[in-house]
Amino acid sequence: MDAWLDLLTTHLARPWWSLVSAYLPWMLLVFVIERALAARPHDARGAWLNLRYIAVALAVNVLLVDGLGRTWLTPVADLLRPALAPVRALLSQPPAWVQFLLHVAVIDFLYYWTHRAQHRFPVLWRLHELHHSDPSFNVTTTLRVHWLEELMKLVTVLLPAALLVDAPSGVPTLLVWTGAVWLFFIHANARIGFGPLDRVLVSPAVHRVHHSTEPAHHDRNFAAYFSFWDVLFGTYHAPPRGRWPMVGTAGRPPGSALAAHLRPFGHPAG
Repeated sequence: MDAWLDLLTTHLARPWWSLVSAYLPWMLLVFVIERALAARPHDARGAWLNLRYIAVALAVNVLLVDGLGRTWLTPVADLLRPALAPVRALLSQPPAWVQFLLHVAVIDFLYYWTHRAQHRFPVLWRLHELHHSDPSFNVTTTLRVHWLEELMKLVTVLLPAALLVDAPSGVPTLLVWTGAVWLFFIHANARIGFGPLDRVLVSPAVHRVHHSTEPAHHDRNFAAYFSFWDVLFGTYHAPPRGRWPMVGTAGRPPGSALAAHLRPFGHPAG
């Protein structure tokens, strides 16, 4: 089995508490950064609601990956692999460190278009809106993602990436953890931007624009790692210098973890 597919069906399908122990130190590190460089006052109540939601969502994700991934992920990969073999052969020639960067670029390209579709089509927005409905934007917002959305991205992002780039052993695992750390970082409620490099790499300032309530920021900055995808496809918006816009959605945010899980199905926000 390919390194990526092996990772998706075994490494990610671990007990949810082991995922928590792996992610928690990095979340705490970003939390410290937020406290030192806060862009807006910290919302402890909102963060606590997110943590309660995340505890259940992680368990559900593990069950979905383990239960569904093992039964149909590999057969689907076997079906698609021949068609993608020429591209796979081309992208698998460089050294391991180049393949690591290729993986990031390929995943971010697939994520970029998946993310745009989530904002374009109402049925996908119903799932993704939960992530945007957080009015505080902090490290806990990172994992405030509906489990059905995560299952979709397994098919639209991670599986195609696994088939396009055959990375050496160890690269996929490294990418999973460094990618997670980066996602925690860009959701930081922190006054951090990269200046001119914001057009190349996503910073917390760049991603805050994506969550902004300001009309000019609507449907901008979809990429998670490389801003140049937004620049290339005309969706980049530079973060306003020295200003940290409000975030959230027009609807009332969920008032409980249960309401958050049921929100895409039309459950009231209370």
